Parts: sequence; C-alpha cells; structure tokens
Amino acid sequence: MRLGLFSKLILAFIILLILSLFLPVFQIVNTDVLLASATFLFGVLYGFEISIVLGNFSQLKSLLAIENAGLMSVFHLSRLIGGQFSKQVEERIEKYLRKAIEIPLSNHLQGSSKEFFEIFNH
Repeated sequence: MRLGLFSKLILAFIILLILSLFLPVFQIVNTDVLLASATFLFGVLYGFEISIVLGNFSQLKSLLAIENAGLMSVFHLSRLIGGQFSKQVEERIEKYLRKAIEIPLSNHLQGSSKEFFEIFNH
C-alpha cells in the first residue's frame, strides 16, 4: 500500500498528537541556550548549502550562455556561406535545441550528442 503525501502528513500528525498526550513532560534547564546554538549551527550549514546551490546555478547559466554563443556563431557563419548549406545547418541546430529541451539536464550529454555532432557533419 502506497501512501500519498497528504496521508503521510495526517499519519505523522496523529502519531505526534498521541505521543504528546501520553509521554510525560520533562523540564529541561537552559532550553534557550540549546535552541540558540542549534539554530546558529543550522543557519551556518544552511547558508553554506545555499551558497553551493547558487554557485552551481551560476555556473549552469554561464555554460548555457557559452553554448548558445557557439551555436549562434555557427549559425551566422553558415549564413555567410548561404544557400542550401545554411538551411541545413539551421535545421540541424533547431533539431539539436529541440532535443536538448526534451532531455533532462542530468542526461544532456548522452541524450543530445548525436544531434549536436550532426550540426558539424558538413
């Protein structure tokens, strides 16, 4: 039996409610110090995680900009030659871009390499 997210949340709520009713209450001394130190450590770790994610996103944007610039260069160079060659290159670039959009980013290189190298067959 597979539970959905809403079912899991309700089940967790019911379990926590039952535990809070039947477990004894303890008085812990200096809970504010424990919570402050835990919050500080969590904030530091979360800050590093955000920094790593934003760095990866920035690198991804740079790589996409470089790839787009390269494809635009190939497209404009093929237009200098003109004729049927230019139309073939344009169609192959469009085919590659469509394939690159359809494929998940984790499988980008293997999934779109055939279409990418077809651009340069001439």
